[in-house]
This record gives sequence, structure tokens and C-alpha cells, in this order.
Amino acid sequence: MAIGILIILITLLLGIIGIPKPGFGQAKIAFGILGVLILFTGGVLFFRRETKGSLLAILKPRSRPELIFLSIGLLVGILFSIFIPYGAGFDESAHVIRVFDIANLNLLPNRGNDRALGQFYLYSYQRQDFQTPAFDQFKKETFLAKPEWDTMSSGETLSTYTPVNYIFQSLVAGIGWQILNLPVIPVIILIRLVGFLFYLLACYLTLRMLPFGKWVFMVLALSPMALFQASTINIDGFTNAISFLFIGYVLKVYAERKTPIDSKRAWCLALLSILVGCVKPGTILLLLLLLILFKNKFRSKDLVWLIISGAVLSVTITVVWALISIVNLGIGGGRTLMTEIVLVFNNLPDFLGNFIRGSILSLKIYYKDWVGMYGYWVGQVPVLTYVLYPLALLFAFIAETKSRWISRGTRILIFVIGLVCLACIASYEFVFNYVPGVQGYGANGRYFLPFIPVVFLALAGSFSLSARVQKIARGVVLACILAAVSLYGFGLYRTYYTNCVYAVTPAHPCTLPIYKNLDVAHPYIAHVKANTTVSQSFTPLCSEIDSVQVRVQSIVADSQDKVLVTVSDEDQKALATKSFPLTSLKYGTMIKIPLQQKVLVGKEKLWISLSLPLDDSQGADLGILGRSGAAIYADGELFFNQYPQDGDLFFQYTCSVP
Repeated sequence: MAIGILIILITLLLGIIGIPKPGFGQAKIAFGILGVLILFTGGVLFFRRETKGSLLAILKPRSRPELIFLSIGLLVGILFSIFIPYGAGFDESAHVIRVFDIANLNLLPNRGNDRALGQFYLYSYQRQDFQTPAFDQFKKETFLAKPEWDTMSSGETLSTYTPVNYIFQSLVAGIGWQILNLPVIPVIILIRLVGFLFYLLACYLTLRMLPFGKWVFMVLALSPMALFQASTINIDGFTNAISFLFIGYVLKVYAERKTPIDSKRAWCLALLSILVGCVKPGTILLLLLLLILFKNKFRSKDLVWLIISGAVLSVTITVVWALISIVNLGIGGGRTLMTEIVLVFNNLPDFLGNFIRGSILSLKIYYKDWVGMYGYWVGQVPVLTYVLYPLALLFAFIAETKSRWISRGTRILIFVIGLVCLACIASYEFVFNYVPGVQGYGANGRYFLPFIPVVFLALAGSFSLSARVQKIARGVVLACILAAVSLYGFGLYRTYYTNCVYAVTPAHPCTLPIYKNLDVAHPYIAHVKANTTVSQSFTPLCSEIDSVQVRVQSIVADSQDKVLVTVSDEDQKALATKSFPLTSLKYGTMIKIPLQQKVLVGKEKLWISLSLPLDDSQGADLGILGRSGAAIYADGELFFNQYPQDGDLFFQYTCSVP
């Protein structure tokens, strides 16, 4: 392991220096890969020695929670890694750019000369103009497209975290793209799989180490949100994995307090503490858990200082890296995180009141984000997921056997540490968006995932029911977690692979098309005037149309002026017509035409036309929001009178039957 660390350090130094020699780039990458492999092998051997067992024995499940976790986690993780569209994960394209940069051993982000493959932007699901079924990702021309090295784009990224977070993902990227020149999408899927397998292994090892709370932790590690994060490219899955390992190992050492802490355990605690400082900022709050070891005995005082040194170095890494790459990162409007922190301290009483009120008002948001959402909050998670998952967690507590390893006082200390961690992490969102005198609200409950086990493990195993009740509870846990994850997966399929991303009923019709990345700051506007009729064609993707609507962007009109809106079939036969007084419309109003029309899905063309009657004033002008250039609707055309335009209208139609 020491050799691996030495090779990595030399490689990183060469990467920073960047000696311009022919072929040096690939040699540098190969050298770094060698170091990572040696380091990983050394870590495995070290863990094997620490647990005093063979590698096969370590990987063999010893309890039902371990077996359940491996079975469900492996199946779901593989499916999610493959079928969640690239770019659908939170900030995934930004993280891919960072992975690519680190694969080239460029460690500091946003150096000013960063370059990335243009395909990282082109193939991103989130960057598309419309949300459509993601089967396009698997088309041969896209799925097998190799890196286009002559179409490099800017490598600027919002992902500014330490290179440690991307070490395994960058290893795959370096081999897949830089050395083997493999297609972009398959390598992205491999990167996801490697990241997920690390999360799976870390959680499994945590389950092996935990002296109590295995059922509770299993449910927490299989939360839909945790699986989604681990199956997409980000640092959340890695952060969760390292956090869980740290929590599990600290509790393991605490439970073995009758045996003095030796050098192996001290080194493990120090190294895990350092890793906690290398992941997402704020995770260093978990170092407070080391306080529960104050009653443990040590073979020597030097080992105490070794653990303290690891914790101090962890905090130092977090602070220094934040100062280098995060604190002064621009967040819009000339603001940086540092200016927001200064603003908070200058208005501390107002901020604290704002934070407490906002946190209470945001409990529902926190809960849904913690249990499971889809990337960028698109689609709709089935409601039963939010019912079945807490039931699984509740019965997991009943399934536990009372633990003799932990005292009541330690439980209270762990619980308080967990609450402090959650409160501090929740405050980040409020600091980031703080405006004095304006009530803020929390978001991103997924940020709680690294700390949630601290709160729940403090309560796990605090009571015990009969063996019969425990057996029933364990069956309920398995059924509930399977159902919750399956429903979440079904909602994921419905969100990313169907036209209507939620269940369609007469009360909740499907609204299409679903617009993304609409430019409302500098919009294209189609002007309906006295001598200009604006017509937009479209191809419905559902069998029965209930209404059609367009969005008003601007109005110039006298009191008597009107607009006539007509929906026609492809033979220009009017299906519905309605007149609207222009003065009744406002900026942002949706002009909606009720319609009951059956069509052949994806085969018939309909038209929506807007015109001004002859008796309107000559200066009357109705501006309708639209798009222009490459972002326009592909299955229709925009006409001004009989002349085609390079643009389209922002239009939508609703269907009560998909």
C-alpha cells in the first residue's frame, strides 16, 4: 500500500508539473492507474489482516441483512446504472467533466484551460430541449459513438471537489477513453457501475462491522435516494460509502472496548478520518463520533495522538480545499459562498430565526428528498414509496435484538451528534440563499444521507421483543423494502421511458411536450398582428386530446381588440375555435382551447392558429413565447401566414388517455 501511495504522489506531482514530452500524457495516466491498483490491493490486504479472515470469508454473507442487502442492492444498482439516462443524475454532466479532467491527472478544477469532450454536453439528458423517452441513448449511432477528440468543449465545471472522490471513476475513464478509445456512453455506464460497486462493498463491510443495528442500517443503505445517487456519477455515493464505513468502524471499535485499541485499529481510525475529510464538505462533522471512544483503553498514548492527528488532518484538508476551490466559487449575481457567509454573520439573529422557521416549514421537502426523488426533481415518485419505506424502517427496529454493547449514555451522545450533523448540513442551503428579511426554505434532503445512520443507529437495539415477533418483523422489512424500491424503479421507468411521466387520469391529464432549458431571459417571440396569422403544427403522442394551449409573452391592444384561436386537423378543418379579449390576457397567461379529439398516436398532425379579426386596431400585437434555432420542436412547423419560420411556439396539449 505504501508503494501505491508513493507512485500516486509521484504521478500527481508530474501531473501538476506537466512535462511536455511526446506520449507523456498516456504514460502519466498509466503510471497513475498502476498506483491506484497497488493502493487498492494494499487496502484489501490490510482490511483482510484487520478482520483476520480470508478474502472469500470476508465477502461471504454471515447474516440475513447482509444477504438481503447484496441481493437487492446488486440487482437494483446494475439496472439503475444502465437505464438511468446519462445526465439525468444531479449535476451528472458536471461530474463527468471532473472525472475526465482527473483521468488526465489535472487535479485542480477550472484552471482556465480546461477542455472536455463535447459529447458530454451533447448526450446529457438534462441538457435536452424536451423531455422525451430516453431510448435514444441506446440507438447504435449514439451508444457506439467514440470520443470525438477534434470537438473538444470548455471543461469548466461546478464540480470542484477533491480528486479522491473520483479516484475509481477516473481510473475507468483513463483506461476507457484515453487508452482504449472506447465509445462514450458505454464507458459512462462502466464508470457508474464501478462507483456503485464501491458503494455496495462499503455498505456490505459496514454491515459486517456493525455490532448492532444491522437491519436498520440495511434499510437506510437501500433507500431509493441512496441507490439513485450510487448509480449515477457524482460524489454523493462515494461520500455516503466513506461515511458509512467510518460510522461502522467507530461503533465496532467502541463495542470492542474491553480490548485496548492497538496500532491496527488506530491506523484504521486515522485513515478513515482522513478520508472523511476528502469527501463532501461538511462530512467532517462525523468526526464528532470519535468522542464515544473516550472510555476505550489504548496500548500507548502515541495511538491517541495518531487518531487525533488523523482528525486534525481531515479538517485541514476540508478547509484548505474549500478555500482553494469552493468558498470563492461564483454563485451568481457577483456573489460567492464567502460573501454569503459574511452576510450571515453580519445578520446572525435574523438568520437563526429564518433557519429555524424555514427548517420546520421544509420538513415535507426534506422527507421526500431523503427517501427518494429523481434527478432535478423531474417526474413523480409513486406515493406508496413514501409509505412503504418508513414502514420498512419501523419494522427494522422491531426486528433488532437488544444490544448489550452500548450504554444508555452513549446512545444519547450518538443521537445528539446525529442531530447536530443534520442541523449543520441543513443550514448550508439557508446560508447559500440567505437574503435578510426574506424567509428561506430548505431543500436537498439527500444531503442528510451520510448522517442519517448516526441518528437511527443510536436508537437501534434499544429494546427487544419476542423471537416470533422479530421473525415476523423481518419478513415485513423484506416485503416493504422490496416493494418500495420496486415502485421507485417503476416510477423511474415511467419518468424516463414514457411520454407521460406520471399516472394519467381525467383529474390529472398528461401535458405534452415537456419543455426543458427554455430561454425565458432572451426568448423568441412570434407576433400575431393585423396582417399576420401565426400557425403551429404538432404531432400528438396520445390518443385523445383534451386541450391545446400557448403562452402569452407580450400584449399591445385597445379595449375592444380580440384574438381568435383555432385548432384544426391536418386538412385544415376547424376542430375548435375560441375568441379572447386581448385586454383579459397578461404576461405569462396560457391561452387554452378545450378540445375533445381522438387521433392516431404519432401519426396525425394538428394545427393551432392565432389571428386578429379585421375590426381590431391596426397597432394590436400579441406576442407568443417560442423558441428558435436548434432548440425547436422537431415534429411540427411554425408559419407566419404561408411562410415557414426558423422557430416554433411554446405550445402544450393535454390528454386524459395516454
